[in-house]
Amino acid sequence: MTTQRANFWILLMFAAITAYAAVLYPILPDRIPIHWNFRGEADGWGPKGMIFLGPSLIMVGWALLNILPKLSPKQFDIDSFRATFNLIMFIVSAMFAFLALVIIQATLNRGFDIGKWMMTGISLFLALLGNLMGKTRRNFYVGIRTPWTLASERVWDVTHRLGARWMVSGGLIAAGLALLGVNMV
Repeated sequence: MTTQRANFWILLMFAAITAYAAVLYPILPDRIPIHWNFRGEADGWGPKGMIFLGPSLIMVGWALLNILPKLSPKQFDIDSFRATFNLIMFIVSAMFAFLALVIIQATLNRGFDIGKWMMTGISLFLALLGNLMGKTRRNFYVGIRTPWTLASERVWDVTHRLGARWMVSGGLIAAGLALLGVNMV
């Protein structure tokens, strides 16, 4: 994915979720749930303006997409895997958009099973990110960054190929279990 295309899709997601939240804003209660316990019950409340926190997080992904490559040290530059990095930042922003939608739905529908949808969505996003781990190169921002992986290209590659398998398989299994209604907490 090119940087220009990633920027376009991230900004489009931001605009769509912000517009959706703005349309719903007048009908939201003055206090909305902002935290849920492990049983999926709301146990934290905030002002209804918090509904815009989700769209704001999408912009965090957009900012990282555009700022991190400029801050990267030369020996760990992102340009060697820029298309993969762009896709990772897009997926992170898409996860924030998904979470914003789930939170909006949970705010509007008291019977909405937020735990099921949060677990399914996060698990699928982890599987998607895992699928890209084997394509990353040594860098300071994405991947399994330990002193050992940063010190050796070979260790980086082996670690990320194994980590990718675990993330994809674990993410898909967890998403399937969540959709089936298995409580994993």
